[in-house]
Amino acid sequence: MKIYTSSTLSVSQKDPLDCLEMAHHLSRAGIITSITSNISTQPQIEYGCRLTQSISTTEDISKIWKTLKKHYPFQCGHLTVGNGFEGCILTYLSEKKCTN
Repeated sequence: MKIYTSSTLSVSQKDPLDCLEMAHHLSRAGIITSITSNISTQPQIEYGCRLTQSISTTEDISKIWKTLKKHYPFQCGHLTVGNGFEGCILTYLSEKKCTN
């Protein structure tokens, strides 16, 4: 029996980001997620998409990240997994640490 937990991945960039286009890329890859568009200040304005999905393994997050990296130049993304992790997706995936 698989146990699922909620996860949220936030990605952003300085140029406007089309979350509907992102949804099409992820849907074609078979990824089930809810995508919300957002604008934040860092203090500069950044345009982002917030992806919320249920996951059961690290591979679920890895598949999302690999799909996004095929289409976008994101260097990192902010990831929350249940109550157990909050930080850079690269740290979570153990590829390398974020520098910012």
